[in-house]
Order: sequence, then structure tokens, then C-alpha cells
Amino acid sequence: MSNITQQVAPPKRWSFSESLEDFSRHEHDVVGEVLDDEEEEPEPSITLHPDELERLKAEAYQQGYRQGEGDAVQSLSDEMANSIAQVLAFMEEEETHRNAKMMRLAEQFVEGVCRVVEQLFAGDLSQTGLRHQLAEDAALLVAQCEGTITLDCAKADEPALRTALAGAKDVAITAEAERKAGSVAISAAQARITLDESQWAEAVRHRVAEAVEALIRLAPVSEQEAVQDVEPHIVQKEGE
Repeated sequence: MSNITQQVAPPKRWSFSESLEDFSRHEHDVVGEVLDDEEEEPEPSITLHPDELERLKAEAYQQGYRQGEGDAVQSLSDEMANSIAQVLAFMEEEETHRNAKMMRLAEQFVEGVCRVVEQLFAGDLSQTGLRHQLAEDAALLVAQCEGTITLDCAKADEPALRTALAGAKDVAITAEAERKAGSVAISAAQARITLDESQWAEAVRHRVAEAVEALIRLAPVSEQEAVQDVEPHIVQKEGE
């Protein structure tokens, strides 16, 4: 009966912390499970409508075309500006050269004409290509006269007259000391003709004017303007 009456001992109770597993007791060489590599996600499939694709292509083409056109225009503008600058510089240089050339031509022309006119009016017929003008005029008059002919001239004109009348017959040339150069008196029978300085100067003036006009016609177009500016003053000076 004693066994029956013996009380049953109550069961042992565990706290919550004691019920948890102590992982520190596990062996360190335990290899954990290796997780499988994650499968690569497939690339998203992008599908464009044909019309949308054509629109994008057209936009890209237009953008590239505009960019290329802008670059080409800028390049051409730079090249054109450079070319224009070079042309203007060349034209300015040529204009300077042309003006200098015309000025030299005008100076040489004026100098030459003035020198010839000065020699003509100085009375020395031997210093110019026109020195035989008076003698030639006298020879023409002598050829039209008949009989014995007498020429009275200045000593300065005598050599040219004798040269011009070398083949003429019945012609007597008398050099007068008091007669000024450029004056010749021709006597034949009852006629007497005088070639004076003014008549000869007028003939010379016309010949110089004709020479100037011939020079203008033969000169290049670019140089005619300079010659035309000089010619009226020369002719006016000669006629004074």
C-alpha cells in the first residue's frame, strides 16, 4: 500500500532559452548546403511595330542629315570667306600695281613730250626726230616753184635745209645771222613765201596731238585713262 500511496514526482520543466538549440556545439567542419546558382533571367523581348521602326529610322536620318548639312555649310562658309579675302587682297595688290604703272607711264609720257616740245621751240632742229619738218616743208614749196630759187634762213636751220634740198637745182641757200631759227623766206621769180615760227609751231602742235591720239589708241584699255588725263594739258600747253 505504501507503493500506492507514494506520490508521483512532477515532471521537470525547461525554460524557453534552454529549449533553443546551441549551435556552438556543432562541429566547425560541417559544410553547409550550397545553393544552386540562380538562373539568369532572359532578356526582355522588345518588339517594335514596323511603322514605329520606320519612324525612328526616318528621325535618325533627318537628324544626321541636318547635322551634316550644318557642318558642310559652316565649312563652305569658312572656305568662301577665306577665298573672298584672298581675292580682295589680290585685287587690292593689282590695283596698287596698276595705279603705280599708270603713274609711271603718265610721268614718262609727260617728260618725253615736254622734252620734245622744248627742243622744237628752242630752234635747234638737230636734237629731235622732227628736226626735218621745216626743211621738208621748204623742200615741198621749192619743188612747186620754177626758175631760180633763193632761201633765206637762220644759221641753225641751214644744215637741215641743205640736206633736204640736196637734189634740187637752181636753189641758193643764204644763212642770215640776224634771222631767228624757224623762219625761212623762199623767193622765186615774183613770188616770196615765208615759213615763220608760228606756222611751223602750229604744224608741230598738230603732229604732237596726232602722236598722242595714236598712243591712246595703241595703249591697253587699262592705261588709256591715264594718257587721256594728260593729253589735253599737253596739247593746250603746246598751243600757247
